Amino acid sequence: MSGSKQRGGDPDRGPVRAWFSGIHEDLTVSVLGGLLALAVPAAIGFILGAGAAMIAGIAVVSIAVVFFAAGVLYGRGPERNEDGKSTLLPADAPAAPEEPTDRLLNADPADIPGVTEIEKLMNYMNYFANVSQHLQLGQLEELELELLSRPAGLMEQENGGTVQLAVFLPVEAKDREPYWHLPYVARISPSECRELEVPLHESQLARSQETWEPEEKVMVIADVQERRWRKSGADFGALAQAGFRMVRYLPFGPPGTDRKRACIVVLSKDLENGFTGVDDFFIMFLGTLLSMHPLLSEQARRHSEERKSSE
Repeated sequence: MSGSKQRGGDPDRGPVRAWFSGIHEDLTVSVLGGLLALAVPAAIGFILGAGAAMIAGIAVVSIAVVFFAAGVLYGRGPERNEDGKSTLLPADAPAAPEEPTDRLLNADPADIPGVTEIEKLMNYMNYFANVSQHLQLGQLEELELELLSRPAGLMEQENGGTVQLAVFLPVEAKDREPYWHLPYVARISPSECRELEVPLHESQLARSQETWEPEEKVMVIADVQERRWRKSGADFGALAQAGFRMVRYLPFGPPGTDRKRACIVVLSKDLENGFTGVDDFFIMFLGTLLSMHPLLSEQARRHSEERKSSE
């Protein structure tokens, strides 16, 4: 997908735009369904010790969606008949002037502020509803496909341009100092992976963890091609050499080698893209799912073994 490609699909494909086109009830159903999708991984994350900041972020977005839905539904006002008059008023009552809500409902959905972002959020929540169910049941076998390749494709669909994803894992080896290993990647070549497996002490990704706190959320480099960034570490230099521009990354999981945590890294070779805070929220959830995957998989395996032994 080229950098000039815009959001794919029919502009009226989403439930939010469908609501603004006249199907009012669909928004309520979609929002409630989305909130359930949020609640499932949020509850799992809380049980498994996800940070308070993560849970707070989930709550804030959930409340924002609820208030958005409540606001537009409240703003609908009374039902109107075919002549545009309120069914609660006498038949001979003068027609009321057009209200802001009427102008909102008659507007092109693409021109209403916030519709695209809400639609993007709901599409991301649909993804989480599906993947979290597979994760809980221990059916998420193709981690690279489910938690990297498909999310990368979804982010491309929502923002345009190109998106690559990688998990950077700090490891130790007998014949070399601690370094980054890339066990899971999406759309990154083996040669690029080898260039990114730099020693931790030469890595900007590793150094930035020394001052990073969970409440700071996703770290964003708008253009790693800038001299100040490409010279900041061997990993950023390798990313710039490979032609990447935007870098978004988030540490996740418990500290490991050299007390460094694994990182989920989102890359794009396009300088202009539609990434926003909604995408950072998506990245945070991916980090939570990656953190939970080993534990939940082990729980599912033990449960299966216990069931077989009792038969």
